[in-house]
Amino acid sequence: MWNAETAHLSSASRIINHPAFQEIISIGKPVVPFMLRDLTERPRLWVWALPVILEVDPVAESDRGNIARMSDAWLTWAKKNGYQW
Repeated sequence: MWNAETAHLSSASRIINHPAFQEIISIGKPVVPFMLRDLTERPRLWVWALPVILEVDPVAESDRGNIARMSDAWLTWAKKNGYQW
């Protein structure tokens, strides 16, 4: 639902503030392995949910806005921190 309703949006804030995205974030840490698995398939907008859920952001300032690089940063961080998916 969220993906279909936000796929046409270019505004990160509108995507992040979408009720379905907020509901996914509210699930918290149990959803993180699913997000990470999804990121391994291709870069996704989960890169904006992960910092909210995990209260950390491994993305370099120079990579902000580049979803592919942000996804790679999250996957690298997750592996280093023992996350499995």
